[in-house]
Amino acid sequence: MKKLHETEEEHSQIARIRSQYIVLACFLMDVLLEIWIWLTIDSSAICASLTGAIIICTLSAFIAGNTFGLRDWRRRNGIQGRAGARDKVEVLRSQPPRETIQRRFSIASWGAKLGALAIAAAIVFAAVGGEDVEQSIIASILILICALLCFVSGSYARPID
Repeated sequence: MKKLHETEEEHSQIARIRSQYIVLACFLMDVLLEIWIWLTIDSSAICASLTGAIIICTLSAFIAGNTFGLRDWRRRNGIQGRAGARDKVEVLRSQPPRETIQRRFSIASWGAKLGALAIAAAIVFAAVGGEDVEQSIIASILILICALLCFVSGSYARPID
C-alpha cells in the first residue's frame, strides 16, 4: 500500500517557523472572518454559504501550498542526488511518491472549485434576496485573500501528515 503522507523524520529540511503556529494563524484568520460575516450579514443562507466557502477554500489552498512545498522539497533532493551531493539510494528512499503529490493537488483543485461554487452561490443568494449584496461581495473578496494567505502559509509549513 502506498503512503499518503510522510513522517516528520522523512523531512530533511528544518521548518523556519514551527508549523503549529502557521496552522494556528490560518485557523484564527478563518475564525475572525467567520465572526465578521455572521455579525454583518443578516441572511442565514448567505452566511452559511460563505461559511462553507471559507472552510473549503482556505483548507484547499493550504493543502495546495503544502503540497507545492513538498514537491519543491522532492525536486531539490532529486537534484542533490543526481549531482552526487547525497547518496542516490538515500534520496530515493526518502522521496515521497509522485502519486501522493498528484493526489494532494487533485484534492486541493476540487476543493477550490467547490469553494468557488459556494462563493458564487452566496452572491446569487444575496442578489436574488436583494439584501447584503455589497457585504457578500466584500466577504467573497476577503475569502479569496484568506485563501491566498493560506496557500502561502501552507507552502511555508512542513508537510502535514
